[in-house]
Amino acid sequence: MSGHTYLILTICSNSSAAVLMKAASTYTDHRIPLSVSSICLYILALLFWSRSLEHFGVGFATSITTSAMIVITNLAGTYIFGEQLTQQKLFYLVLIIIGVIGMQRSGIS
Repeated sequence: MSGHTYLILTICSNSSAAVLMKAASTYTDHRIPLSVSSICLYILALLFWSRSLEHFGVGFATSITTSAMIVITNLAGTYIFGEQLTQQKLFYLVLIIIGVIGMQRSGIS
């Protein structure tokens, strides 16, 4: 697999784990299965992360994955858990996206 595929898998598994962990704290009657699922996804994210670092520099990979996870988990919080998405929060999320696009286009890796 390519380095980009590993980054995408890292982002998806880590973001999903974070959402499941929030769900575990919200839906207490399903706490154990949600927590176990979250831990398994975090382990997968770590494995994908280690493979992505074989293809990219740690600074580039960290900034891309962290930025994407911030955007995804904020949107998931809004749509799944009803958390508020203010104009200010949306503005800063857009800035994060612009920064990621800028890094990608500048060839930093």
